Amino acid sequence: MPDTLFQRLQQYASQHELRIAEKLGSGIHGLVHATIREESQERSALKAHHVLETYLCEREAYQRLQTASVNQIQSLNVPQLLSWDDELLIIEMTIVTKPFLLDFAGATVGHRADFPDEVWREWEEEKREQFGDHWPFVQKVIAELEGFGIYLNDVSPSNIAWE
Repeated sequence: MPDTLFQRLQQYASQHELRIAEKLGSGIHGLVHATIREESQERSALKAHHVLETYLCEREAYQRLQTASVNQIQSLNVPQLLSWDDELLIIEMTIVTKPFLLDFAGATVGHRADFPDEVWREWEEEKREQFGDHWPFVQKVIAELEGFGIYLNDVSPSNIAWE
């Protein structure tokens, strides 16, 4: 039977005395479910990644933010790293409410992505359209993250969201 993201979530949950709850999201990088800790009833989010590369980028981004004690970027709530499993490619983090900044799997850590200037121009045009009047704020979010060596390439209204 092939390995599935949900099976890995179940394995991690079992090892950490967590009960898997509702699905919080899914996308090209993985699957996210809420969990409930059996003993305390505390909730967290588990994200299982498809591939090692995006897992490592996201884990390192959260570790850098944790080291700097960051829980907000430009007034956006940022999930806090709770635990991880390099074998299962799973990150456990706190659940945050809007306004929030989520999903560092598409980021590069320690260096800016190496795209031609034209690709960057097209990317910025697309983001200006997506965010409209909020684009200057999103640029501040991106700049603040770069101060931690986190280069956010995958920004969208689903991972940078307001009320």
